[in-house]
Amino acid sequence: MAKIFIVSNTKGGTGKTTTALHILPTIAYLEGYKNINYYQLDDNNKVNISSKAINIKNYTINNTSDVMDKVELDIALDSETVNIIDIGGGNDTKSVLNYLKTKSEIKKEDITFFIPITTNLSQQQNLQDTIELIKDSHSNPKIILILNEVIDLKNYKDEFINIFGNEVYEIAPITDLIEQSCEKVIKIEKDNLYQVMEYKKKTLLDGYINALEIDKNREKLKQQYVMEYKEDEDLEAYYKKKRNLRFVQQIIDTVERFPKIA
Repeated sequence: MAKIFIVSNTKGGTGKTTTALHILPTIAYLEGYKNINYYQLDDNNKVNISSKAINIKNYTINNTSDVMDKVELDIALDSETVNIIDIGGGNDTKSVLNYLKTKSEIKKEDITFFIPITTNLSQQQNLQDTIELIKDSHSNPKIILILNEVIDLKNYKDEFINIFGNEVYEIAPITDLIEQSCEKVIKIEKDNLYQVMEYKKKTLLDGYINALEIDKNREKLKQQYVMEYKEDEDLEAYYKKKRNLRFVQQIIDTVERFPKIA
């Protein structure tokens, strides 16, 4: 069955692109999906990253109908594909959700909405607005809330007072809305790896697939590095190769901590 992941929030700066381009494709891959399409639908930003594992397509908001037509075509060509639509904030989200409500032929049961949010208090109202917009465009939508940049997984509620409230600061919780509207809440740990991958202009999924290949030959590579050092005595080159192995392990460790969404 086709899967369509729509990542939206009426506010920018919530980690939408990190969620849509790095986290969700990697989780989908872990759950067995190998054909992954990423559509960025945003007038203000354009993804400038190359990928062998993800089909990356950039569109402006004026091309909403083109994007949806392309998604429908991709589904027709391969029902096992995962199509991830990354919608810009503000009016972009409203425009796409309105299109889905009035014109789209995509089956609503194929769509899962993901709403990323950070600990920023100003995002509380935007979260409520986004949920209401989604519910207005779909009857009984499947919504998953993503808590981004979690520092302490055990005490995450103390961090996200924009959701769980805080009596000391007299901040009211919105947990009733979340429980009524969201099928699941998943937590993503704070990690500088996403910024590193952006800097390297690679997706996390590409990095993970490459890391697995390197990890298969880890012991052989370590022996090879020692032999190369014996020949050229280039200590800095040896250190660099060992640092790369540690980076490979960091990628694997980060990905294998991801929660399931299926």
